[in-house]
Amino acid sequence: YEGWSSEVCYRFQHFRSMPESSPVNWINSKKDFNILIEDLTTGKNFKLEAQKEWLDKIVDIDNIEMASANIAGILVN
Repeated sequence: YEGWSSEVCYRFQHFRSMPESSPVNWINSKKDFNILIEDLTTGKNFKLEAQKEWLDKIVDIDNIEMASANIAGILVN
């Protein structure tokens, strides 16, 4: 798609909940995919702390079992 870019992608609501792009691992080529998988499986993911902070921000881990009900309630109201 001619108008597609990472900037377009980052305007989606999912990404707008992030204060910055640091929690995101971006894959631009097949080579990047292999490197990322290796980093994730060997504990070399340098973005892990930012990812944990984002997860804590968007997920109420104490009420995770109620997530679907909470989403449905927000959509209904």
